[in-house]
Amino acid sequence: MVRLVLRRSEETAASPAEAAAAVASQRGDVLDNSGRTMLVSVANSDVAASLRDALPGWVISEQVQRIQVPDTRLKIGANG
Repeated sequence: MVRLVLRRSEETAASPAEAAAAVASQRGDVLDNSGRTMLVSVANSDVAASLRDALPGWVISEQVQRIQVPDTRLKIGANG
């Protein structure tokens, strides 16, 4: 499963309900919908290309894994 982030970039673009219907037609699931931004889960990354064709005005990108930032705060130890 691949997670995609869909962001509505133009007012003339399809509505969020139409975008959710397009995702459902590709057998995908909408995980979160905040109006202008949606997080969806689809079978593979090839679906992203077909969604780009079906949803002009929407920016569609894969969700990438976040890199953990190390904790650089000083820690006081009880040595001694």
